[in-house]
Amino acid sequence: MKEKINRHTKYREMNREKLNKKQRQYRQRPEIKAKEKEYSIKRYNNLRERNLCCRCGKLPKIKNRTRCLKCSEYEKKQNKEYREKNVEKLRTYIKNNAERINKKTSDWIKNNKQRHNESMRLYYHKDKKTWYSRNHTLKLINSKKYQNLFKNKKCKICNSKNNLQIHHEIYPTKTKEILEAFKNKQIYFLCSKHHKEVHY
Repeated sequence: MKEKINRHTKYREMNREKLNKKQRQYRQRPEIKAKEKEYSIKRYNNLRERNLCCRCGKLPKIKNRTRCLKCSEYEKKQNKEYREKNVEKLRTYIKNNAERINKKTSDWIKNNKQRHNESMRLYYHKDKKTWYSRNHTLKLINSKKYQNLFKNKKCKICNSKNNLQIHHEIYPTKTKEILEAFKNKQIYFLCSKHHKEVHY
């Protein structure tokens, strides 16, 4: 039995590239893709019903989330490391596919309003100060009192007037502080394309 196992391990080491190529080709078949998708959906729903983590399936999940604390921390670490290594790659990808990404996100929010609201609520409970400052800046911009200050809205980088978003370098909560931040260019407008580039 040990000899067979050793032979098998040696064969795998010798022909690893070939075997991986075959596995990729097998997984690319539409029938197998559909089967894998069905299995993943079933597993996900089953674990969610039992209030278990949808990644490891062992530990209980956090309230209003699909992951346990251990898995969520591990994923955050992985994402941070990947972003730090591949910042330029991500920026070029976002530049080339900005319209497609914006369309996908808007469609997802329309189809999954409840999940989007849940995530926004979670974000609010994580950091109430940033949430309050963002809401307060939006109210100031849309108010009649400060209409003249925000008449000529433009992107800081490309000067476009379409799909504008607010970018915060500082998160003040009072009206005076917010207006000062706009004057000092610590809060400013960016188009959706450049806003994503700045964050990445």
